[in-house]
Amino acid sequence: MHVRRSLLVLLLGGILLLTTSLLFLYRSSYIHLSPWATHVDNPLDVHQSWPDPEPGDETLRKNPPDQHETPTSNKTPKPVGSPSLLLQSRLQTFLDAPILNYIDAASKNEETCPRSVADKQVNQDQLHGNLQYWRDISQSDIQGHREAIVDHLRTLEKDGTEILGLRDKPYGGRGIVMTAGNKGTAQTALVTLRMLRDNYKSNLPVQIFSFPGEITSTNILDQLGELGATSHELELQKSAGAWKNFHLKAAAIIASNFTEVLYLDSDNVPLRDPAYLFDETSYTNGGGAVFWPDYNKDHPDNAVWRVLGKTCTYTEWEVESGQILIDKRGNNGLNLAALHIASHMQANHDFWFRLSGGDKDTFRYAFWVLEATYSVAPRWLSALGATDAPGTWQEGRFCGVVMLQHDIKQNSEGEYLPLFLHANLLKHRYYSGQSANKLFHIIKRPSHDDANEPSLNRVRIEVYDQGGMCVDMDVEAASGNRVGAGWEQKLTLERFEEVHGGMFKNFEDQWKLAGGQQGGW
Repeated sequence: MHVRRSLLVLLLGGILLLTTSLLFLYRSSYIHLSPWATHVDNPLDVHQSWPDPEPGDETLRKNPPDQHETPTSNKTPKPVGSPSLLLQSRLQTFLDAPILNYIDAASKNEETCPRSVADKQVNQDQLHGNLQYWRDISQSDIQGHREAIVDHLRTLEKDGTEILGLRDKPYGGRGIVMTAGNKGTAQTALVTLRMLRDNYKSNLPVQIFSFPGEITSTNILDQLGELGATSHELELQKSAGAWKNFHLKAAAIIASNFTEVLYLDSDNVPLRDPAYLFDETSYTNGGGAVFWPDYNKDHPDNAVWRVLGKTCTYTEWEVESGQILIDKRGNNGLNLAALHIASHMQANHDFWFRLSGGDKDTFRYAFWVLEATYSVAPRWLSALGATDAPGTWQEGRFCGVVMLQHDIKQNSEGEYLPLFLHANLLKHRYYSGQSANKLFHIIKRPSHDDANEPSLNRVRIEVYDQGGMCVDMDVEAASGNRVGAGWEQKLTLERFEEVHGGMFKNFEDQWKLAGGQQGGW
């Protein structure tokens, strides 16, 4: 009897041990990767516990005033002792974040992002085109999208792809990355290159990336080579029938052998040599990443808040990805992982672009996933364009064709001067009725344009047709709503060729000599 009982106990114990082992293997296998550091067994096994932060971990340094940690976090993530463990910790936090249903999330988000403001401030096309889609995204859908991000990193690592931008890797230098190739974008890239080389004497190396077969002209390839640029193809496929294919940017930055990258859209022309940006403190001390603001803010109904486990905030703007400054080693190597996440989002654009409105905010969302620090340019963008001349179609109305972005470095007078002329709407122009025969004639901007200024929430942006696509802005009267408080806001009109002592008075002539023109899309 005692022998039978002992055998039974041993049998039950063996079954329990086997069951426990199988459960452990199952939990570990979901994101079990081979080691990045010799002392780490499973870099992305987010089910293990994490050690306390080591003294002196650089993620503990204090943020400068213009530096942003991921908004709406309830607490600063605890750093851990190695980049691999840090990545695990951030992914665990991401996967474990609560997933709210639409009704609960909408109620919570409206407390910080009132619809009375958000409904007018959001990109109207995005809101009206995607509102029902946002509402219909289920909690199981969200869980699937979260897991897909981790799966993507797991697959890359298994294939031998570098996921973390570790500082013990060979340094690839600094350079400019551009994407071009479709329609007239190769020509606009050449214009930017001629301005950089001939007018600013910039010696930053440039790499241009395209979809397969887009840049094949020997004439264009020869011109790129003469201007010190190299052309590269990425093995990505275009989306059939899409108006634009945006899903190339993050992959291009990753594929570049530069460690530190200034990304530029092909129609984005710097107003001086941008090489000094790599040494600015808001970049070097701000996580090694700088974004520039867009015209709008995320709506409280946008499903991105639920997908990323955040609460809506009106403390920062959407970002405009015509220019991005990034060090792949930043945030203890997390910046490269964030680029891989952004690339995943861009590849899965059928979902993510309906939250982001294109590729632009996938970069910011990727940083949110990892709770990684980044900086945002401190001055809000201006619109640059012209007014229709007397007797023309919409006489006197302002037509903005440029997002005029500003420096992250102050001049001797404490000003953030215009730095990037991103002519994002100029390619859609097919009618020229501007006064003084100028394309870049008038700057229209809020009188108080610090990016953190609350009264900017009352600025309204309209995209309309005036011989092509134009942008205009207006200001809603002040109300008692706290998110629109601040200075008594008004709009200012300035002549581009006269501002800041006339430093841009020759720009348009130089741009035209470099081959710049409207249309081409």
